[in-house]
Amino acid sequence: KKDSIELCNSKAIGYYFLKCYSQSEKWFDKTKKEDKQNITRLHYLGHIAYNREDFSTAKRYFTEYIKINPNNSHILAQLGMVNYYLDNKTESQKNLEDSLKINNDVDANHFLAHIFEKRDFQKAIEHYDKILEIDQNNDFLMHKGWCYYNNHKYDNAKKIIDKLDDSLTKNETHIRSQIFEMRGKISFNLHNYDESKKYLKNAIQHNNDNENAREFLGHLEWIHGDKSEATDWFDDLRPSDEFEESKHKETRLFLGLRTERDIIKEIESDDISESQQFEVKSS
Repeated sequence: KKDSIELCNSKAIGYYFLKCYSQSEKWFDKTKKEDKQNITRLHYLGHIAYNREDFSTAKRYFTEYIKINPNNSHILAQLGMVNYYLDNKTESQKNLEDSLKINNDVDANHFLAHIFEKRDFQKAIEHYDKILEIDQNNDFLMHKGWCYYNNHKYDNAKKIIDKLDDSLTKNETHIRSQIFEMRGKISFNLHNYDESKKYLKNAIQHNNDNENAREFLGHLEWIHGDKSEATDWFDDLRPSDEFEESKHKETRLFLGLRTERDIIKEIESDDISESQQFEVKSS
């Protein structure tokens, strides 16, 4: 019986890493009755649901896992991430902090940084520093730069992107694109609109899929340029039907995805016309 369970688990895990999730579920289902506390099954089924953005189901599997093995820092971090996307920020924070009591988990620090960014950005920076102690990945350093930018600490943000500029490999074009994007946004905030436009166009040249730079260019043209050209930039954004592929509202907000209709409505509002300010999310 034990060998049969292990064989089914092995096959299920193999299909999981091949991203054949239905096949993986089929093999895990064979062990459901024989071993109700099969934590391997709960682990991977939770990940399958998470990858499908079925966060409620993922939460159920990860919660069952923690009842059996409460000291797994990785699953605690995963449960915190799930609760983050389910907009249960208090519960998410507890899960993530419990994970960090056991192990300095990168994901736990990363999502805690997101939770703290708006209410205590210095704590968010501390979590990014903890990540960088164990993983010098340039993506995390870029996230730290965005944290400074989003809290209007432009000098600190510029120090980070200047450092990144000198260390990037030729393959890290997505980060190079974000550097130009941030320079463009900072220039905009300093009312250097021509310079801002130049940087944002460079951002798109380095990564044609940089939707944030495209949207910001559209805003810039609408307010300080040609509304026809602005509409062209908005037309290049993802079609509205693609936005529904992400079933969870929080995911769309986290990625900063909005339809052209949302954007036009925002920039035509009286408040925006008077203040010439708007928010563009970066992730």
